[in-house]
Amino acid sequence: MYSDVKINMPDEILQKMQFEGNIFSTAKTDVIITGFSEQNGGDHILRIYQLSYNHFTNTHDFVQELEAFSFGTHKDLVDFFDKLPQLNGIEMLMLLNPISLNNTSFN
Repeated sequence: MYSDVKINMPDEILQKMQFEGNIFSTAKTDVIITGFSEQNGGDHILRIYQLSYNHFTNTHDFVQELEAFSFGTHKDLVDFFDKLPQLNGIEMLMLLNPISLNNTSFN
């Protein structure tokens, strides 16, 4: 279920959300980013969590939720999650800080 990685997540996440996959950090080998999804009305929500390796239990333990993204379809959610490791820092900053084109002063 978790790509042969033992993870320790809060029960409420495991019970109400669907596992989407793990992203393994190339910078820190003891950190995993994992994605879980849920549907809220017509929105498909992707929640991104940080896990850290616990050398005593040999599991990756929940650390924190990093971000949540909303999509119109589950396919869009999966496509985004698949592309997430290839996003550069600038692209991620723009995703985390979206602007409304109606409220900008750009000409």
